[in-house]
Amino acid sequence: MKGRCFCGEIQYRLSSPPQEAYYCHCRDCQYLSGSPFHVLAIVKRGSIELISGATSKHQHKTQDGSDMTREFCSKCGTPLFLSSSRFNDIQMFTVNSLDDPEAIKPSFQIWTTSKVSWTEIDPKITSHAHGALAG
Repeated sequence: MKGRCFCGEIQYRLSSPPQEAYYCHCRDCQYLSGSPFHVLAIVKRGSIELISGATSKHQHKTQDGSDMTREFCSKCGTPLFLSSSRFNDIQMFTVNSLDDPEAIKPSFQIWTTSKVSWTEIDPKITSHAHGALAG
């Protein structure tokens, strides 16, 4: 699987398949995505290989107190990758940065306590009031 930022400056490929994908409704993801949630997928740490470009990074504390590093394109601002001090063996990436975002369908949602009321997500998927990722 391959992906890129909006302007094409940063291109990447995955060396291993995503484990699963999810919707994150935390307030941080709402601000950073400019939408009601981020759609993220999980891969083994080290599985994201840059083909071109270099990401800019921003680190901050999350709602659960972890250190989160978010990587993005400094030219166009596209959010791309995330890693948390809470999970040593995984990384996340934005599903919509894939060349084919239809290839991955989210199977659960987290931080539903922050969910925007008018957001409709399939009620059959597993929901967690807070974070639920296993590292």
